[in-house]
Amino acid sequence: MRPAPVELRRVRYRGLITPSAINSWRGSREEGAKFTARQLHIMRLDGIDPDSVAVIEVRSVATAREWEHRPGEPMPVYVLECPVLGAERRDGRVEVLSPAGHRKLVYRDGSISRPRTKRSSPGRGL
Repeated sequence: MRPAPVELRRVRYRGLITPSAINSWRGSREEGAKFTARQLHIMRLDGIDPDSVAVIEVRSVATAREWEHRPGEPMPVYVLECPVLGAERRDGRVEVLSPAGHRKLVYRDGSISRPRTKRSSPGRGL
């Protein structure tokens, strides 16, 4: 049985500057702040009160570039507080403001995506 991934809460993000590949789920947060500077800026522009906005905890798996780990061990998971911008959709997703200030759809349970399942196609695997 594989060990459960470590959850990283309030971890100072060690930024990697890659202008062509911005990760929406990373952003710089001041010590003790609830939201990133970019989230606060976008909320201010949209007239959203940071003190009264609904918040959802989104989980994002760390990438190999961000975190060194041993083969076979699960990657750590960042737990990010994101303000909710809209009502739940029919597919169960809600619109949130990512730490980088992007509008993103996530599932109500905080997952960014659902696990993919292998589809069997007729005539394959003969």
